[in-house]
Amino acid sequence: MNIVKRIHHPVQWAIVLGVELVCIAEWCARPSAQWPAIVLSAAQCVLIALAPIRPRVVFVIALVCDASMTMLYTDTAATPIYALVTVIGFLAYQTNNATTFAALCAASIAQLLETAAGGASGGRALVAFLVTFVFAALLGSALRWREQFVANQHAAQVASIRLRDSEKAIRAANEIHSAVTNQMSSIARIAQRQIRLGLDGDQQPWAMINDAATEALSNTHRAIEYLRQVDGDTTSEKDPSYEDLVKGITRMLEEDGGNLRALGFSGSVTTQTDTPVKLSADKQHLILTLLHEIHTNIVRHAPHGCHYELSVLLTRQGVEVTQINPLAAHESATDLPVGRYGLHGLQQDFSAYGGTLSAECEGDMWVVFAFLPADGEEIS
Repeated sequence: MNIVKRIHHPVQWAIVLGVELVCIAEWCARPSAQWPAIVLSAAQCVLIALAPIRPRVVFVIALVCDASMTMLYTDTAATPIYALVTVIGFLAYQTNNATTFAALCAASIAQLLETAAGGASGGRALVAFLVTFVFAALLGSALRWREQFVANQHAAQVASIRLRDSEKAIRAANEIHSAVTNQMSSIARIAQRQIRLGLDGDQQPWAMINDAATEALSNTHRAIEYLRQVDGDTTSEKDPSYEDLVKGITRMLEEDGGNLRALGFSGSVTTQTDTPVKLSADKQHLILTLLHEIHTNIVRHAPHGCHYELSVLLTRQGVEVTQINPLAAHESATDLPVGRYGLHGLQQDFSAYGGTLSAECEGDMWVVFAFLPADGEEIS
């Protein structure tokens, strides 16, 4: 429990106020003129007030004050046991069972030593004090156990809701995939066929249809991949592994590569994924996002039906991706297009993890190169 919660917890301060009133009432009923009694009784009131904030420190000081008040005199103004009982209860509530047991043992041993030394005065009953200590510890522990039970119940409910939402999301992704992508691919292929045949005088309407279809297709796959990623983040409790990365890369190359082939593109894909590499979940998602963006850019900007080359290399140092395709006649810019979700945004994400991402023209070819270091291999 943090310090802010300790200070602003109303029930704790209600308990403190009640114990303080009991101490003051006993002081008024049995006033003492001895200065040790006055000082130690005032110290006990301060310790009771500080018990919810620093229970460990207060417990040690309370033991010393109790022993001092018992051994120095017998004319006790206020029973010094109040601070000990209060702080034992707060220790049990705010810490754990081991700390509570240790505090019980220390307080009980202190009372036994005081009784053996003949310091038990004012009719103090040793057994009654020990029972009071145990009762305070059990009460504090019970409240802590109840609070933990409620917190665990709430966490289980939240996890159940997230699981249901993720199942709905992946079902929606599958429905989108089956209902939209095949039709959009067919529309794009028809438009490209009409453009290649050139039977009509004006090819601009077919070009517009092709661009719209391929744009919708790429956006649909982006949404599907996002939903699958959300589902994976929600339902998986284990750390991402090398096998997860290889499966993700394989699935991405098969799905996006298949879409490119359906649109008339041909590609040469080289992968080397037999070297284990350790990447966090964020880095793995970044690699998959880059591969999807590369396939999307081929559809958008490369000449229709061109041949592209793609290489994915996994090493112990990290992941290296290289992609080459011819430039379309109207594509000549060498700067990355500015956008949060394009290569420009990915370049910033790669840099944040100590990696590099470049895309530039080399003659009439468009070349993309990316390197993302493995965990622990970041370049400072």
